[in-house]
Amino acid sequence: MRALQMAVAVRGGGVAGVRFHTDQGSEYTAGLFRAACARMGVVQSMGRAGSALDNAAAESLFSSMEFEVLRAGPFASRAEARTAVAAWIDDFNHVRLHSADGLRPPVEFERLDSAVQQRIRAASAAKKEARRARRAAARPGRECAAQGTGPSAPASRVAAAIAVRRPVAVFDPGASTAPWGRRAGRPGPAPESARRTSKILKAQDH
Repeated sequence: MRALQMAVAVRGGGVAGVRFHTDQGSEYTAGLFRAACARMGVVQSMGRAGSALDNAAAESLFSSMEFEVLRAGPFASRAEARTAVAAWIDDFNHVRLHSADGLRPPVEFERLDSAVQQRIRAASAAKKEARRARRAAARPGRECAAQGTGPSAPASRVAAAIAVRRPVAVFDPGASTAPWGRRAGRPGPAPESARRTSKILKAQDH
């Protein structure tokens, strides 16, 4: 309930038609929560029972946030940790480029016409499927191993692949540039970002 109230506050109350996707936890199916969503005009969406894929986008977000923000710790206080999380969320929504959104930040993508959004998503899905097909054609042995119909990759090769994995940048909430993606090294809108971060923190306190 608190997360929903924060979202409404950050958006200035204009949330009619917004889709709120969750799992089927009792806190989301409770009558009080459902009534609050109906009152605000929020459309509830729930994943199927036992299907982690329905929540893949949300799980990816939390995984990235935990990895990048926690690597910047430890934090001296709860207030410092809250500020870091709020700054990361602001960067995620306003700065970070998302391949599924046509290499646009979510806020920018949300402002596009719905027809344009659909074309971008369709093109992104087509590219992803084409990449999957190319990988399958280039490495048929790997596909067979994944399906349990062929030999698995040697452990030494797997270990080597993990060893050469490129490092992930650590999120620095005090930096004026985004340390990742295609905007790395470009000056970020520090004053505006700080204002939005402050708004998120104020919403948490109410």
